[in-house]
Amino acid sequence: MDPELSARRGEWLAIAESLKPALLETRHAPVSIVSVERDDAAFQGWSVRRPDSADSLASRVLGGNEGVTLDFGAYLVGHLTLRAENVERPPGAPLRLRFVFAERPAELGESFDDYRGWLSRAWLQEEIHVVDALPATVRPPRRYAFRYVRIEVADHALPYKVRLSDVECTATSCIDTDDIPPLSPDVPGDLTEIDRVGCITMAACMQTVVEDGTKRDRRMWLGDMRLCALANYATARRFDPIRHCLYLFCGLTDDEGLNSACLYEHPHPVRGEDEIVDYSVQLAPTLLEYAEASGDFATARDLCHVAFRQIEIAFADCDSRGVFTNPKGKWVFVDWNPDVLHTEAAINGMIVACARAAARLAMLCGEPDAAARMTTIADTMADGSRGRFLDETTGVVVSGPDRQVSYASVAWLTIGGVLTAAESRRAFLELFGIGDAIRPVTPSLTHHVVQALFDCGLKDEAWATVRSFWGGMVERGADAFWEVFDADDPMRSPYGSPLMNSYCHAWSAGVVHFIRRAYPPD
Repeated sequence: MDPELSARRGEWLAIAESLKPALLETRHAPVSIVSVERDDAAFQGWSVRRPDSADSLASRVLGGNEGVTLDFGAYLVGHLTLRAENVERPPGAPLRLRFVFAERPAELGESFDDYRGWLSRAWLQEEIHVVDALPATVRPPRRYAFRYVRIEVADHALPYKVRLSDVECTATSCIDTDDIPPLSPDVPGDLTEIDRVGCITMAACMQTVVEDGTKRDRRMWLGDMRLCALANYATARRFDPIRHCLYLFCGLTDDEGLNSACLYEHPHPVRGEDEIVDYSVQLAPTLLEYAEASGDFATARDLCHVAFRQIEIAFADCDSRGVFTNPKGKWVFVDWNPDVLHTEAAINGMIVACARAAARLAMLCGEPDAAARMTTIADTMADGSRGRFLDETTGVVVSGPDRQVSYASVAWLTIGGVLTAAESRRAFLELFGIGDAIRPVTPSLTHHVVQALFDCGLKDEAWATVRSFWGGMVERGADAFWEVFDADDPMRSPYGSPLMNSYCHAWSAGVVHFIRRAYPPD
């Protein structure tokens, strides 16, 4: 890394700290008392029944091993408080409460004791809270992400009855959703609903940093932050929180100048252990999009050389033809499909796209030499990728020794400009007819498929994808947009259990960008 840039990391972290956004608080009461029941026709096999108004809570009394499930009617991120008091006799023992917070009904129906996934069970949202003296105000210390909360008296031998009242969630976000301009009434109703849920997703994920998932894992990942930022630029236009995130990423580069894919915010900012090629190179378009949306070219000039460095590091792993071959076995993500998706074509297209963004960033920052370097990298890799991945006879894009066909490959070679618009249209139309083509499972890759479809002129197909993917989540009751979605497999999970999936995820908010670009508010 340039010694001057290395020396500036502390300065950048100090700037980031000065930009840390204040959180806005809103208070929400539950709207109903509900129960969950098995329902084979429902998404993930569980549905919600609404038997009573939340107003009846204060008249209910709970004994040992009894509980109540509350529906807040909306997706919330924040802290719960409630009032607990003993009924009929003095409290002869502490009160032991169990809380289960749920983004989706299945988290209330399935037993956490049966979880066998490969991520820590501690991410499952449950808590035991012991109250020594009653009456008392109870506030579980952790922040939770939920629509539903189950409150149980976790004691079979409780010697008294309990009444719960004044249940409230203090929700937090650095975004005031009242600042988001409403869409025109002329926007199709299904897109208006997708936009509404996307805005909820964005606001929930924008805490003091842009969190990838508000339930799990509360880190900031660069690729997730980028797509959530696009939604922000199209709606609330809060730029300082994104500037804060950019300075954190650049302040936490390693001695080679490489960005980590993610960072931890608490107890103090520290780079994550994961280095992902496609996340590192996306610093360039993330910084470019921020500068173009905000007009803050001073920040872009301050940080642009870190973005250029990510492209140079990736290009160093290209072969003599300019194809990224990953000789060091670095993590290439692209989509949550690691055992199926062959990523070589996609990652080459992505690096080309990011190098072109870096070249544009360099010109905007008055760095013509850097622009020339980035353009040379992009052109060299585009030539190599075109020869390796495009079958010019059939028009099909392939990747790997088995000549795999996937949406990821076509999307990223399109976005990178490796293919002409006509070639991209042909490749997509061929792809649509291949039944075993590898499809996206994350909103992240699906976002880029939509972008590629728009880029090559397949506008109807782009909107059809928005409606089938994000609209498919809405049809299945999404209060916020999810980390993964497979219409044919509701139990799909990268972690061995859908209980661990995030049902509010930053990379799924970017769909708002497409809707607002096509239907700008008055």
